[in-house]
Amino acid sequence: MTTTPIHELIDRINNHRYIVDEWLLNALEEEYRKGSYSNRNNVEALALEFTLYKAGGFKRPATWRYDLQLSESLFIDLKRRPKWSNNISLSNKGRLEESYNMGQLTHIVSFTQNIETDYKLGDVLTFKVDGYLPIMEALRVSQTKMRSYKLLDKNRLQVA
Repeated sequence: MTTTPIHELIDRINNHRYIVDEWLLNALEEEYRKGSYSNRNNVEALALEFTLYKAGGFKRPATWRYDLQLSESLFIDLKRRPKWSNNISLSNKGRLEESYNMGQLTHIVSFTQNIETDYKLGDVLTFKVDGYLPIMEALRVSQTKMRSYKLLDKNRLQVA
């Protein structure tokens, strides 16, 4: 089987672990203070993203339109799925479509993590990928809940 950049990413995420430190707690707090998130728990969904930038060898993008760039034409938005739900929230769907149309978003990768909120120093975070989809397919097969967001059933995802 040929390994694609997305499959390599999935393997890296599934094997990524991070011990919560002051840096992560401060980075999440700083992001929360920007006021873009409705509550602190939503900001904590950025733990994978931030730790991949710090310890996973990924460069932080200059734009908010994607989380990871795997190649010149492969842009990933990481979506944490709460363990209690089968659905991935695709919020700001207009922005997702706009990012796609600009060539700055191609896929989503959905994941869960062992500890979702209230991180403490020394906690060991681990992550598990549910699967992935091209962004426009994800929007097409998801259900609209409100004008601003859609819910995508994890069973619609492609798995590695």
